[in-house]
Amino acid sequence: MSYRGVNAGKFSSLLLSKNTQAACRLFAFGLLCNAWACKTPPRSETEIKPSSEPKNLKIERTEKALFALSPAEWPEGFKSVQSANPDVYEALFRVMRIGRMDSLQAISIFGQQYVFGRQVKELAGEMIKRFDDARMDSIEAALLPAFQRFHALYPTAQIPGLFTFNSSFGYKTIITPAGRIGIGLDLFMGRDYRYYKSPDLQFNEYDIRRFEASYIEPEVLTALFETVEPRENDNKDLLADMIEAGQTLYFLDIVSPDLEDSLKIGYSKMQLKWARENETEIWTHLTENEMIYSTEELKRSRYFIDGPFTVSEGVPRESPPRIGQFIGWMMVKKFAEENPDISLSEILHMKDSRAFLSKSRYRGKS
Repeated sequence: MSYRGVNAGKFSSLLLSKNTQAACRLFAFGLLCNAWACKTPPRSETEIKPSSEPKNLKIERTEKALFALSPAEWPEGFKSVQSANPDVYEALFRVMRIGRMDSLQAISIFGQQYVFGRQVKELAGEMIKRFDDARMDSIEAALLPAFQRFHALYPTAQIPGLFTFNSSFGYKTIITPAGRIGIGLDLFMGRDYRYYKSPDLQFNEYDIRRFEASYIEPEVLTALFETVEPRENDNKDLLADMIEAGQTLYFLDIVSPDLEDSLKIGYSKMQLKWARENETEIWTHLTENEMIYSTEELKRSRYFIDGPFTVSEGVPRESPPRIGQFIGWMMVKKFAEENPDISLSEILHMKDSRAFLSKSRYRGKS
């Protein structure tokens, strides 16, 4: 486990009135519950059965043609590669901020920095070797039932195509203008991959812990949800932020019920235990300090920023990071349990955060 000092203890509800907050301490030890680190079958497990579509799933390896080019073939060779997947390279040029695809200068920069550099070539070769055809077949097989459930849940939605690319350690997934989902395989090479420890990259241990191939599925499915429910980025308060994050995680519950909860949210099993055991106390902290309706962006962001723990006043260092995501997830689960007459797609689309909280009857325990 990457985090030291993370325990499954339970901090007590010593939260008093606002006038006595300075005297409050949220720590105490409690009992462990091993089941909390395991899979949690959502309500949807009996409701959403895989559709017959898509019948198969094929992930296109766009990086192979790109890295097969030699400097002598540049830029004409690139133009041929680019024309086969224009949306892929439009997305890459945009996220890498190197200019327009029709600019010879931008194409030259792309070749120098992202194709022909020694380390880049080494990375691409190792990435292609590590993710060989057999391994990609297993990833496709793992994703197929989730995409079939997606089609059952959103029968009129387009099923996005998938492709792989080398992000030069920048992006786990991207969504192209055509709606395809790209997988940056260079960020799933395994926590022991030598480049991840490079001082130039400045990755933290909590980042590297999730650079495993087992995280491809939740990352792809998170991007898949964004194709039908794009993030608004104009939420008014922390409550709306939490519900939006919770809807994403509940989508993963629906389409991939056998995926471990710890992989869905990116926690270690010990971190997930802590969050489960301290759910009520965290909620009490948020409500008694009037945080859930906070509109201050800095305060809100602290409940979603990655790190070794949640960095917010009153939340102990034993906490996992992004505790706002976890609380939102539990809230959405509770809403689904309390409102069986509301369809899953409606639950995932609801935007009225205060009505959502009221109908969920969530009080800090899902």
